[in-house]
Amino acid sequence: MSRSNTIARATAVIAVFTLLSKVLGFMREMALACVFGASAATDAYLVAYTVPNVVFAVLGGALTVTAVPLFASYASAGKRDD
Repeated sequence: MSRSNTIARATAVIAVFTLLSKVLGFMREMALACVFGASAATDAYLVAYTVPNVVFAVLGGALTVTAVPLFASYASAGKRDD
């Protein structure tokens, strides 16, 4: 399998699982709204849920910004461990 096919397959897998994650998250929000409605308990849950997500997004963004150029430089230099 060529390298471009491997990259394309990995990209497709990530895209599919990202889409699945978004759909499941939307279903979770629909179930939460259906069961609890708009209440103080729901607001508290959403705030408590949002804080870790923001931290994860910031750390994930920082890792992406640092890791992608590093891996790209290793790949272009032929120093990849297969």
